[in-house]
Amino acid sequence: MNEAEIDYVQNQAGDRIEEVLDALDMYYEDSNNYLHACCPVHGGDNPRGWYWIRNTMSWRCHTRGCESIECTGKSSSVFGLVRGVHYEKTGNQMRFMESVNFVARVLGINTKEAAKNSWAEKQINETIKRHRKRSRNRRKDTGQLCRAFFPC
Repeated sequence: MNEAEIDYVQNQAGDRIEEVLDALDMYYEDSNNYLHACCPVHGGDNPRGWYWIRNTMSWRCHTRGCESIECTGKSSSVFGLVRGVHYEKTGNQMRFMESVNFVARVLGINTKEAAKNSWAEKQINETIKRHRKRSRNRRKDTGQLCRAFFPC
C-alpha cells in the first residue's frame, strides 16, 4: 500500500472506530467526542484510563502514556493502538503494515478499493481547493470594490 491508501484506511477507521475496537475485543463507553475504556495496551483497570478522541482520530492512555511506548510504534493512531493491543495479547511485536492490513480487513477494505477511493478523494479535494481559492479571490476583488463605494 502507498501513503494515500494508508491514509484512506486510517480515515475509514476514524469514522468506524467502534468496529476496530470490537475486533480488538475492547469494552468501551461512548461520551460525545470521546470513547473511554480501560487501557488495552497495558491491561489497565481504570475505565477512564484510555480514550479515543473522535475529531483527531487518536488515542491516549492517561495512566501510563502507552501511546509513547515502543510496542505501539510510539503512535497514537489506530495503527499504534492495534500494534499495542497485539503486543499485550501475544508478546510479539507487530509490524506497521500488518496493523494497516488488520484494520483494512476489519473494515472490509481491499487495497484496490483503497487505491481507487484515495485517488478519487484526492482529485475531489484538489477540485474543491481550486474552487475555494477562485471564490476567495472573487470575493476579495468584489469586497474591496464594494467597500470603496459603499462603506459598511
